[in-house]
Amino acid sequence: MHERLRSPPWIAHTEHEHARMLMARGGTEDRARARDLLTSAATTAEALGMTHLSERVRLAGLEHATDAA
Repeated sequence: MHERLRSPPWIAHTEHEHARMLMARGGTEDRARARDLLTSAATTAEALGMTHLSERVRLAGLEHATDAA
């Protein structure tokens, strides 16, 4: 829905939350998709100056890296 609205801030939030859901589910394919979603969310958040979301995405990425190890 956010893509149809062409709302990059909301897309970034949705990507972040989707990635967190995938990480919690923990499937093999989920990890790669979560990493892609976090990368996209981080890129958008940084480009738009969304510092709070950037930090949340960074922490989710660290959590993801720890879970994968």
